Amino acid sequence: MGVTAVNDPDAAAKLGDHKHRAERQRRRFHATKPKALGDVLSRLVAKRGYAAVKSDEAIGEAWRRAAGDGTAARTRVGGLSRGQLEILVATNALLQDLQFDEQRLLAAVCAEAPSARITRLRFRVGRIE
Repeated sequence: MGVTAVNDPDAAAKLGDHKHRAERQRRRFHATKPKALGDVLSRLVAKRGYAAVKSDEAIGEAWRRAAGDGTAARTRVGGLSRGQLEILVATNALLQDLQFDEQRLLAAVCAEAPSARITRLRFRVGRIE
């Protein structure tokens, strides 16, 4: 006499294991839900940094408005990292003047570019071209 599935006590467990493996395999090869094109493009733009160029221009313009034309001509916006905006300054004397006026400048830059989430300005002497 042969053993049938009815007489095998592990048949239910084996069947459940088979169903589980089949479902896992199906999910692996078939997409569960198509992704929206807008979501894919926004992820690509963020990953490649295409939006950063536009953001840098907006921050530079915000700095020019906050600092004024005279000061902006002798400074250059560096990078933005962890909420800290780096400003390159032509001379030590100008650097000291800007440090005294940092809170007003920070408030003005934040008002001009609120989406940049700038929390601090960091001034350092550097080459201005």
